[in-house]
Amino acid sequence: TFTQLVHQDPVSKAFLVNVTMIDDYPRFSYRGLLLDSSRHFQPLKLLKQNLDAMAYNKFNVFHWHLVDDQSWPLEMATYPNLTQSAFSPRHVYSRKDVQDIIEYARLRGIRVIPEIDTPGHTQALGKVFPDILTACYFNGTRGKADYPNHAAFEMLDPMQDYTYDVMRNIFREVIETFKDEYIHLGMDEVYYSCWESSPEIAKFMRKQGFSEVNQVEQYYVKRTLANVHNLGAKYMIWQDPIDNDVEAENDTLVVVWKAPRWTPK
Repeated sequence: TFTQLVHQDPVSKAFLVNVTMIDDYPRFSYRGLLLDSSRHFQPLKLLKQNLDAMAYNKFNVFHWHLVDDQSWPLEMATYPNLTQSAFSPRHVYSRKDVQDIIEYARLRGIRVIPEIDTPGHTQALGKVFPDILTACYFNGTRGKADYPNHAAFEMLDPMQDYTYDVMRNIFREVIETFKDEYIHLGMDEVYYSCWESSPEIAKFMRKQGFSEVNQVEQYYVKRTLANVHNLGAKYMIWQDPIDNDVEAENDTLVVVWKAPRWTPK
């Protein structure tokens, strides 16, 4: 607000501000902007320009969508080989880079909330950890997707404990690095057709007494939220699990991104 009151005298070139009484407060406490650095890598200079623009326009949350099917540009001490799934060695955010962005944002009154999207959108993760992905089937053939918008290996395997071990380690480092009270866990666009096509998932469902595939998602969501809670963080997710009649914990912050289809329950 103060910056917007400053003007420069065209003759003296002095910067001036009128004597003003400001009575100003935000309508919304959460004023966020999402940037996707997985599908389109932004160098630090551009990220900082965005943070400057956010501060000038009174945004206070940088929602950083760091990883997705297309790439994993986030360097991690726990699993340093994950950046093999970056677009190239030049398209990586080092741990120093991340700290630089967090501090740059903090000085401008901006929180940085990281998003690690699962159980879908994990194709890049699976290039390093292929054993934690579900193999889709098409016409009985393993490793094929049933339509072109999806890959044959892009959904986490919700059956095995190793999946949750890997993700717990990733979440732990991300939580410790970003230090915000929240982490965004994604949970959008779960590819049910893949899980439904898998005989391994079908066997798992019978063992668990599940009759509907959304119960598999419920199983994954419940275990994941418990893991993150035990790491001392709060969590937010996209609305998709709620749309799928999956129950989240009462303290879950649900982010709506498909408003015309949203029916609160």
